[in-house]
Amino acid sequence: MRFAQNRYILFLSDEPVAAHFGTRSELATAAAVNYRQQIESRQQSVVQELSGRGIHVVSSVSMVMNAVFVIATPDRVAELRSISGVTGVMQERIVTPR
Repeated sequence: MRFAQNRYILFLSDEPVAAHFGTRSELATAAAVNYRQQIESRQQSVVQELSGRGIHVVSSVSMVMNAVFVIATPDRVAELRSISGVTGVMQERIVTPR
């Protein structure tokens, strides 16, 4: 297994949208859209904190997992873990199709 250099996934505390709205039709409801907006608002707080620390944010997801993807050096992993709302940090894996 190979890992992407300086690329990390920050898992956030709120459950993803799909954990509460399991079917395609449920995901289209106003309640699901509202919940997704709540998660994305909380993600923005984390993104602002990361940006303030000079950590580059690559992207984020909220549907099947609640996570933010960043570029950071290994010496900053403890700092990433200390950010409010972050429940885990994992180095990104490189997946090669067979």
